[in-house]
Amino acid sequence: IRVKNLPLVYSLLPNKNQETYEELFTIVKQHIERKPKYLTIDFEKAAENAFGVIYPQWDILGCFFHFKQCIWRNICELHLKKEFLENDISRRSMKNLAALAFIPPQNVIEEFVRIKENASDVLD
Repeated sequence: IRVKNLPLVYSLLPNKNQETYEELFTIVKQHIERKPKYLTIDFEKAAENAFGVIYPQWDILGCFFHFKQCIWRNICELHLKKEFLENDISRRSMKNLAALAFIPPQNVIEEFVRIKENASDVLD
């Protein structure tokens, strides 16, 4: 499969408000000729909402890098970093959480339950 992701816009914004993102996306819309089918963004709810307002016909995808970063941040916040580093079963289970991004939405809960069942007791 030859899929290409190309950065369309980099921007420095004064804040992360939905209105600011709407203004940005409106300006972008005025200057692009091609109409991509998807947008990949990090997990900023305001950006997602604004994009849906300006481009309701496009699909929004979450950035896999930021998804994995979010999982790692939660591992650290839950004081599971040592468990991740020292326990192979726990590490595999935590890494498998990122794989949920590639599961069809209707199967995510079932796969999450499977990951949890195979995890070490410390992850309960």
